[in-house]
Amino acid sequence: MVKVLARTEKSGTIVAYMGLYLAPITLVPALFVWQWPTPAEWVWLALIGGVATTGHLAITRALALADASAVAPYDFVRLPIAALIGYLAFDEAPDIWTWVGAAIIFSATLYITHREAQLQRQLAAREASGSGSEAQVTPPGG
Repeated sequence: MVKVLARTEKSGTIVAYMGLYLAPITLVPALFVWQWPTPAEWVWLALIGGVATTGHLAITRALALADASAVAPYDFVRLPIAALIGYLAFDEAPDIWTWVGAAIIFSATLYITHREAQLQRQLAAREASGSGSEAQVTPPGG
């Protein structure tokens, strides 16, 4: 959806709308357990909000400029970074399922990136040989 919106909307607009839509959705469950943050927690929340907004702006801008299959591997870098922050900030060691999930995501991303590169090379070769864009690209193994 972001890729489609990025054709006509600015990155800041997309990120702002996301925040506006998610705020009421997350507010409802938060009301059941809400505790006002301390001043120190407000500082951390502001820092987290700034970093998260910057990350969302960067990913949104990247999707506007590049193909989603090229951007996705960089977006998945969040998982190991989140695991590292969890370990350093909260002394929370990732369990085996975190690593299994990370391996699945990494492998799938690697496969998709490789497959998309092959398909792009096939398409470029067919267009260069004069077959035109009507030529059907066959996925590897298909």
